[in-house]
Parts: sequence; structure tokens; C-alpha cells
Amino acid sequence: MLRSQFFDDSSVEADATSILLLDRLSFGERVFLSFGGRYKWFDATSKLAFLPAGLPFPDSDDESDEGTFNPSAGLLVKPLPNLSLYASYAESTFSFQNIDQRTVTGEPLAPERSRQYELGVKAELFDGQVFATTSLFQIEKSDVAGADPANRLFFVNRGKERSRGIEFDVAGEPLPGWHLTANYAFIDAEITDDPNGVTTGNRIGGVPEHSGGLFTTYEFQGGPLKGFGGGGGIFVSDRVQADDFGTAELPGWEQADAVLFYRGKHWTAQPNVKNLLDEEFFYAGGGESEFSEVQRAPARTILGSLSFKF
Repeated sequence: MLRSQFFDDSSVEADATSILLLDRLSFGERVFLSFGGRYKWFDATSKLAFLPAGLPFPDSDDESDEGTFNPSAGLLVKPLPNLSLYASYAESTFSFQNIDQRTVTGEPLAPERSRQYELGVKAELFDGQVFATTSLFQIEKSDVAGADPANRLFFVNRGKERSRGIEFDVAGEPLPGWHLTANYAFIDAEITDDPNGVTTGNRIGGVPEHSGGLFTTYEFQGGPLKGFGGGGGIFVSDRVQADDFGTAELPGWEQADAVLFYRGKHWTAQPNVKNLLDEEFFYAGGGESEFSEVQRAPARTILGSLSFKF
């Protein structure tokens, strides 16, 4: 088998400066409208050279100087003092996202852009001790970087992605000393447009359809055990595609964690155990190349911390 080796020498220098302008209008004490936007100036210089000389890949030396404006708007309605309904819209330009990636002809990729729509409900429970949020969202991305089907060593602005779903979060202290956080998400993540027709309709790699977690701790509030506490939780994930090409699927997983702690007047000691049951499972980095990295989750890990307040 004939093998060849080559190397690349790359460098990137970039900086961004932005101005954020926001305004908020209130209509009585129940309706609030916010709007504004961010203008960003982005300058970058990037160089890429291949070694040894004579390779059939062009070197590149590019400069970019662009200005982008991303608007945002939100509406908040409070029908009750402890209940809020909201809607929001925002655009983003990720100027740093594709800066170090090149096409096979040596041209830089356009920056990734996104639009996000969200509708939700926020509620305060137990006299404001617990906060719960339920939201519907849709995120649309364009100019996403993806592997060039004709040459997997290089990239193209693959096209568009869409993620939509529902999220639920609850966090707070229902009773003195008892802290609780819980969340669940359903995400329908799909590649909606691929100029090369390779991945259109595929699920985005590394994104589970269902995921969530529950973590709770209790700290003794009085008596000889005052300051001692502990707890634990479980985190779960549905199966995922290992990459955007649908070449492999990784099974879902569950991970249990635990924590103990003692809070003194001026110090806190806390050991944590990650992956308490030493489960074996794998993460997928997702997407943009058929060579996407799949990593084994860390085995049972014990971490300790000691902090002081002065």
C-alpha cells in the first residue's frame, strides 16, 4: 500500500468590536417590549500553507473586513405577578466559526449565521423559591461548514440546519436546605439544505432527540450536622448519529453523579463523584466530517475541592 504524508501550517489573527443597542418600552405594568441590535466590525487575517511543496492543494493568504448587524426583539406579558409569557426573535453572525476552514481551491468559508425564534412561559412557585420555564424554540442556521464530498480534507458552506423543539427547566429551593434542578429537552435537529445533496434530510450529528437530567442536594440547617450536605442526580441522553452523514449511530446513555459537602463559616470542602456507577458510553462530536471523533465517556472520576472566604 502506497502512503503519503503531508502537513499544513496555518495561522489566524482576528478581532471583533461590537456595539449593542437595546431599548425597552413598558405599557402599564403588564406588557413590556424590547428591541435593538448588535453591530459588529470583524477583521481577520488567515494563512494556510501545505508541506512539502508541490502538493496539489493551493496555499491561501486571506484578509476579511466586514460589518454585520443582527437585530433582536422580545415581548413580555405578565397576566399574573408570578406568571410571564414571552416571545423573542434574534439573529446572530458567528464570525469566528469558519475562519480556519478552506475550500479545496483555497478560498475561505463564509461565516455561519443563525435565526432563533422562541415562545415560552415562566412561573414562580413556592412564594418565589422555585422557578419553572417551558419554551418552544426554532433555530435556523445557514452557511454551516461541512466536509466537501469530493475531498473530505476540505470544506464547503454546506447549507442550512434547523433545530426545533421544547425545553422544560425547573430550579430552586422548595424547602430550606433542599435545592433542586431538573430539565428536559426534545429537539428535532435536521439538515434542511445541502448544496451537494449528500446530507439533506439527515439528523444533525451529535444531537439527541430526547435528553434531560435531575439533580438535588440537601444541606442540614441546624443541629450538630449543620453545614453538612449531599445529594446526587442522573443525566440521560437518547441515541445520536455519530456524524451528519448517517454512517453510524451511538446508543443512548445514563450517568449518575453524587456530591458531599461541608460549609464552614469561612471555608467549604466538597468531593464530587462523576459517573458513579462507572457506566461505559460514548459521545459523538457531530457533524461536519465523516471522520468526526467519537470519544469514550470518562470512567468513574472523583474530584475534590477546598475553598476559603476572606
